Amino acid sequence: VSLVANGDFESRYRVLQENNLDKLFTKTIFTQSDKDGSYEATILDLGLEPSEVAVVDDRMVRGIRWGNRRGATTIWFKNGRFAEELPTAETGEPTHIITNLVELKEIFGY
Repeated sequence: VSLVANGDFESRYRVLQENNLDKLFTKTIFTQSDKDGSYEATILDLGLEPSEVAVVDDRMVRGIRWGNRRGATTIWFKNGRFAEELPTAETGEPTHIITNLVELKEIFGY
């Protein structure tokens, strides 16, 4: 399982470690821009189909939209600044909605 995320590596990775989620991911990529391109590159690098991928994002208009368009499982992290950014016809509905990252353990059977 790989993780592609926007933002500062140290602060984001610390959150994963504090919640014992870092062990879920064999590859972690942090990018400052072009998240869609990073998703595509990671899928190609791992030799996966989008249907084998889960996209976790706090933004409907970013990761959830991308994942739904590509046929991935989508998990909306409904928390923080974008918690009120609701699904639209353009983004589609997420497969799962979580409000705490620890909920990923249940979804992934960890």
